[in-house]
Amino acid sequence: MVSTKQDPYEIFLLATFLSLALLFSVNKVYSPQYIIWLTPLAVLLMATKDSSYRTERAWFWIWQIGEAIYHLGIWQYLAEYSGGQGLSEPLYALTIVIRIITLAGFALTVARARLSLPSKEPVKD
Repeated sequence: MVSTKQDPYEIFLLATFLSLALLFSVNKVYSPQYIIWLTPLAVLLMATKDSSYRTERAWFWIWQIGEAIYHLGIWQYLAEYSGGQGLSEPLYALTIVIRIITLAGFALTVARARLSLPSKEPVKD
């Protein structure tokens, strides 16, 4: 019987990224530095395998655009909240949904690519 063995470094990176992505998505507070923590992990994950690099890179940029939309939206919402002309509450909620969906899309793409690939070296049992 031949089984596959994943690189522990790659599994650790994936588990760390997915754990933090989940935490940041369901946490009641979303700080701007969260994107600074996740982006280097995402780049390291994309550098470990090249099987679906194009798809991962596309989803990476979709996620970054989703983050940019959210960061523009939060400041517009705060302007509206403080009495100025800005983003309404339903539109702000939409920016939150966009951010979470794009992050989930990227995380799913990376996880599927990492967990479905065979190992470099098969181990015989």
